[in-house]
Amino acid sequence: VGDNRDKLTTQFQRSWQQQEAQLATLDAEFIAAVIEQEDFNAMYYDPLTLLPRKAFYGKLLKMLEGKPLALVLTSADLDNFKLLNDCWSHAHGDSAIMQAADCIYEHCEAFNAGQSDVVCVPFRFGGDEFVMAFISHEGADFKQIKDLS
Repeated sequence: VGDNRDKLTTQFQRSWQQQEAQLATLDAEFIAAVIEQEDFNAMYYDPLTLLPRKAFYGKLLKMLEGKPLALVLTSADLDNFKLLNDCWSHAHGDSAIMQAADCIYEHCEAFNAGQSDVVCVPFRFGGDEFVMAFISHEGADFKQIKDLS
């Protein structure tokens, strides 16, 4: 149907509107969860994905400063994401970002569970951009990073 929603069935249009309404309430639900957890600093976490955001990356760099640790970064984004936002809706784009973030988080957690000397920390850098920071002792072999893919 391209960008013409009028071509959708009435039932699908209602379903679409319900999905957009549910996605619009996510920020309010996130804020309520943050208020309940006083030790959770919302400044460091993305409200859409709940992954750490750029501000946390800056904090991480300061925490690593002067320590004998190595840092390797890898980045990813969603292919043709603008097309999704332009032809469907921003709510559907948000849904795609949340699904990608969930997948990235699950893979990082699985990677961390199988490692003893490298830790993977996923970040949402903005829009559809994600970064994974791999942290280990200086001189560590980072060949196991390919296991994450």
